[in-house]
Amino acid sequence: MPIPEKTDWLIQDLLHPVTLFADLNTFEQALERCRRHGYEVRVIDCHEFQTQDEVCNAVLHAVDVLRPEYWYNRMNLDQFSDLLLTPGANQSSGRVIAFRHYDRFFHSDPRSARIVLRLLAEQHAYALQGDEHFLIVAHSEDQSLSQEPVLKVEARRIQCPDFSPQADIDQAKVELYSAWYKQVAREYEARSGKAITPTDVQRAWHQSLGGITLNLYPENPPDIDEGIRLVDANEIIKEERWRQRPGYAQTGWLESVVEALQKRSPDLEPTREMVVSILDILQKEQGQVLNHETASAEAAVEILLQQEPEMWERTERKWFSLVIDRNGTRT
Repeated sequence: MPIPEKTDWLIQDLLHPVTLFADLNTFEQALERCRRHGYEVRVIDCHEFQTQDEVCNAVLHAVDVLRPEYWYNRMNLDQFSDLLLTPGANQSSGRVIAFRHYDRFFHSDPRSARIVLRLLAEQHAYALQGDEHFLIVAHSEDQSLSQEPVLKVEARRIQCPDFSPQADIDQAKVELYSAWYKQVAREYEARSGKAITPTDVQRAWHQSLGGITLNLYPENPPDIDEGIRLVDANEIIKEERWRQRPGYAQTGWLESVVEALQKRSPDLEPTREMVVSILDILQKEQGQVLNHETASAEAAVEILLQQEPEMWERTERKWFSLVIDRNGTRT
């Protein structure tokens, strides 16, 4: 038997001690998907097998403990448990035990139904510890089974995932585009020296297509050069939007002033907060307004360097006091 694709994205939904399906069609789609990915599916239809004897024998046949011609009459659950632990049972990775109409068995013999499912769930856990997949799935239209406290297994109810062949096609496209996003991001950084994420590439591509959904994407993504061009265009748009934000120009102007002051007069140890304080003093006490609209950064630096040392000391003390206040240690 071929080795199953253990990391399949939808089959990961089945990696629970027991997975319950309310919808029979979804249940059948999930089984068909398992088959497509190399799993060996053994179905036990509880319309056909309803008693403890019948279900236990069917399970032991499904895990290859019993050959088809063997059948135990009046099998008790202890005997079933011992046989289930027979060396060689469930050893092939990629076995799926599927109960169709499990609620039929549950309602005819609740105790046996719980124990059988619990014992199989334990085998599922042992298989996972050995990096193998032994999946237990059940179809039940009885919505109360997932809440059954005596079940003693973590039963997860699957509502409406898509296990159809189209889901494979859609996922293949997702993986194809994901790989392309990563390639473009790596190449963009190599060429421009600017690090971006695959998500940035995805946004640029999505916007270039007018926001259409993945299923409408072209079958194949464009080449790497086109991806880089789209990212560049998107970066320009983002930069323009950022420049239009309130305060952007003033922030850039202020950073230029502080940087120039630090180069021209490092002894002052000017900080952004100190410069803001001096600008505030000049406006309030001298009526002189300095900002990106009234002066260039170079002109503002010249004016600030002409201020008396006492003003810088005032701003330093003011900022020091503010820091103390914020720390809550000033008396």
